[in-house]
Amino acid sequence: IIIIYRSSRYLKYPLKHLEALLKRINEGDFPTTIGLNSKDYVLICKYVAEINDTLKKIQEFAHFVGKGEYDATPNLKFIEKGQFGDTLHTMQENLLNIATEDLQRSHINEGLARFSEILGNNSNNLERFGDDVILNLVHFLNANQGALFVISEEKNKQVLSLTSCYAYDKKKHIHREVVKGQGLVGQCWQEEKRIYMTDV
Repeated sequence: IIIIYRSSRYLKYPLKHLEALLKRINEGDFPTTIGLNSKDYVLICKYVAEINDTLKKIQEFAHFVGKGEYDATPNLKFIEKGQFGDTLHTMQENLLNIATEDLQRSHINEGLARFSEILGNNSNNLERFGDDVILNLVHFLNANQGALFVISEEKNKQVLSLTSCYAYDKKKHIHREVVKGQGLVGQCWQEEKRIYMTDV
């Protein structure tokens, strides 16, 4: 009887502990550790711990989503594991894509508003207009430098004259003229096509 009683208590304690843990998890209170390492219930303990960790991740992720931070912590990446894991992973990726698209739209709208303002304010002064355009364009694109050329007549032939130039947060006063086919700028003018270089 004593052996049966002690065995019964030995088996009941982990179950009672697991019952209390599952009750806390069910109520949305996720413990830091499950505090149980019974050899008789090793697999149950393992799965309860994994469920608890996933739910804690969801809770933390919901906190960041509430603040608009969809990719705040790398360890919050949900593993594509089963239907639930797939759904969480897809949800996170979709929210991140939406946030990125919203940020891009906002950036573009701010740029359009800024350039509309420039067009409205500098319509009678070409030099000032060029300076404002290239300055804001360099900053808008997060580029290092930029130049604005205007077509002009030079000795009965058309050339591109450097109107405005901006580099590394300083305005550069450089006199430069380019004919068709000369350098990248002249090539771009001749072909009337944009040149986009990724390896300068």
